[in-house]
Amino acid sequence: MAGRGTGQGGVGTAGVGALMGTRGSGGGRGDGSGSAHPNGPLPSKHSRSIYVGNLPHGIDIASVAELAVPFGGLESVKFFQTYAFLNFMDDSSSDAFWQAGQQTGAPGAGIFLRGRPLMCNWGRPLPIDQQLQQQAREKQATRHLAVGPTNPQTTQAQVAEIVQPYGELESVYLFPERGHAIVTMLQLKDSVSAQDALDRKDMGGFHLSVSFSRPAQHFMQQQQPQQQTAPQPHAQPHSQAQHLPHSQQPMQPLQQQAQQQQMHQMQQQQVQQQQQQQLFMQQQMQMQQHRP
Repeated sequence: MAGRGTGQGGVGTAGVGALMGTRGSGGGRGDGSGSAHPNGPLPSKHSRSIYVGNLPHGIDIASVAELAVPFGGLESVKFFQTYAFLNFMDDSSSDAFWQAGQQTGAPGAGIFLRGRPLMCNWGRPLPIDQQLQQQAREKQATRHLAVGPTNPQTTQAQVAEIVQPYGELESVYLFPERGHAIVTMLQLKDSVSAQDALDRKDMGGFHLSVSFSRPAQHFMQQQQPQQQTAPQPHAQPHSQAQHLPHSQQPMQPLQQQAQQQQMHQMQQQQVQQQQQQQLFMQQQMQMQQHRP
């Protein structure tokens, strides 16, 4: 994808992605209590839909959806600023999330966001889309799309412009070192449509590659250990150095200097990425507010 960008390094080095402040459809506000839901009391029976309340002020939809990553795939997300509904693909995932949410308040347990304990309850039962479920099994479809090829100059806006016609976006994470971006859509059915329409599409000089992917957080977690691990020095001739653990061995001056430069570059990239995120979120919010 051509275009001018910041030329930043891999987004994984910053540890964050570009979170777009997309507002979910619908209205009403919740105060974090299941019984005080504006559309009436929530059901007490099992559902693939989980109500998540008491969200921190100013939170974005992508941060809420990330809560589900350890539990299983989502079919869709509905976001209402102070509460949200996470609609899981299967019963076992929603069960596990609900169980974790009931433990909030116990030492070392519960579901938190920015240090704030969240309220979890069953949402209203969702009808099962048999065709969508079949596509998810056969194609291993997810809401996450790996879109490429990209280069260090590719911007989040360029990637979003390609995928947005097929549905609302939750987030766009750039991974220049991998040559692709991870785009997450609000609904699984939209990501299926986007993948089917865009994969191998002729973009006038190159063909797109669009495939279903794991969440962007998976790739960032893979990169973090590599970034935090310093280059290992060669064994020192002095016996004391030879018996020290690797983390305590004296580092050669050139290696130490290289590590400091790398850390400085990572910090600069993180600041740059955060500035881009803020600008991108503002632009997306303005676009949503001006839509008829």
